[in-house]
Amino acid sequence: MPLGHSSNVRIAGVLYHVQTEDHGPHRAFFDTTVYCQGRVLHRRSTDYHDLLEMGPDLPSFLAKLLEEQHRGVVEEIRKGTLELAPAEVHSQKP
Repeated sequence: MPLGHSSNVRIAGVLYHVQTEDHGPHRAFFDTTVYCQGRVLHRRSTDYHDLLEMGPDLPSFLAKLLEEQHRGVVEEIRKGTLELAPAEVHSQKP
């Protein structure tokens, strides 16, 4: 079953939406995408084809990897260390 996480992060009045989703074992990768005002500012992908033979532990292992990737991107945004694509971003009301 595909997994996913979604978070909103507000930094200095700018709202970033972070979405992480598993594309399922038939595609065997998951993406974390950072949006701001509908524009994609960052994408991080993880391929897990090499893990498909892992057996019954695979779903819980993938859930952990997906959560770690999502949390990592959110933390990088909060710390200001995530390299974001240039965008004309205007402050939004809280």
